[in-house]
Amino acid sequence: MNETCRAAAFFFLALTVLAPGQLRAGYTEGVEAFKNKDLDRAEREFRSAVELHPEYAGAHLMLGRTLLGRGELAAALASLQRAVELEPGAALNRYFLGRAQLEAGDPEAALEALAGQPLAEVPEPVREAYAAALARSAEETGGAAGLTALEEAVTELPSSAALWLGLGRVHRAAGRPQEAFSATERAFALDGSNPALGRLAVQDAFAAAQAEEERDARKGWYLRGAEVAERVAEAHPEAESWSLLGEARLGSGDCAGAVEAFRKADLSDPRIRYYLGTCSVTLGEPDQALAELRSALESGPDAELEQRIHAGMGAAYRHQEDFERAAEAYRNAGDAEKVAEMEAFAEAARINEGIEARRQACRERQQALADLVAESRDLQGTPEFGRLRGSWHDLRVDCADVLEIPAFPEG
Repeated sequence: MNETCRAAAFFFLALTVLAPGQLRAGYTEGVEAFKNKDLDRAEREFRSAVELHPEYAGAHLMLGRTLLGRGELAAALASLQRAVELEPGAALNRYFLGRAQLEAGDPEAALEALAGQPLAEVPEPVREAYAAALARSAEETGGAAGLTALEEAVTELPSSAALWLGLGRVHRAAGRPQEAFSATERAFALDGSNPALGRLAVQDAFAAAQAEEERDARKGWYLRGAEVAERVAEAHPEAESWSLLGEARLGSGDCAGAVEAFRKADLSDPRIRYYLGTCSVTLGEPDQALAELRSALESGPDAELEQRIHAGMGAAYRHQEDFERAAEAYRNAGDAEKVAEMEAFAEAARINEGIEARRQACRERQQALADLVAESRDLQGTPEFGRLRGSWHDLRVDCADVLEIPAFPEG
């Protein structure tokens, strides 16, 4: 039997057993009608009980719950409030009043009602449901009041995942991602069967990283997020879990580990292919990067991701020193500054290629002329040998800007 069913069973048992003896006949029938969703009959029975015994809190409680089920919110609130006034120490009275006040859009009143009951005195079968209602009322109240109520509640009942989750939400809403992470990570530690809690904690770690100015501090938060993400992936090895682990590792600078995680994620997702491509660039694998990024483009990315993919392709082509393709990729990414940089590199490369071609031609001329001089040593002192000396001088002049040619070889 799950927690909700246990709580419901306890509610009905308590309401029946705790009824005064003289009320049990009609009151038990009212509870039975309520359980069977016969709200017309239940209302009649409970109104009769209230009229006969106006000081009996249980009758007011059940009348309020019945009216709430019929959509008569104002009348329900009045009955539930009366139940609390008559028996303020009864957790069920405060629980249902708080729920009704939340439904009425009055979380401050709900928080006041629910926080007025020590959690240790709430019956164990309904304690977690009570804590969840308290957490919700504190979240919706927000501000200092909501924060204070939840900080006190988690001190009193530190085993409640719902309270820690609520505390995390209050911190998150107030722009405190570090505190949100601590609270939500605690909630996941208490309820590891719920992967949403772990994933939420990882997202809080990401937000905390983005709030940091120093690179090492950002990496530290991504590392903390990765630690939680690893636990999520281990317990819930789903594509979403692996994707989140990959992002955390990527943020921490562990590209190899990120690739390992992303390979287990949804490879039809263009975002995953984009991450794999950027990691491949970082790992010095431009060919692999281009293959991943082309797959990302073919997977139908949105406009923003498409720009980032083209930028990643620009980086891959830059790594290959294919500056013209890099410039085109950055042009598709809308990065004019990078386009200009790649075009300058391309022009420099063309110039360098020309210089290298001239240098090679000069080397070939030098070698050919040196061979001819060596073959003509016996002609020294003749006009023919003098012409070879002149040709060597011309070579040195022609190639001076690209190659240093030694003096004419004598002897």
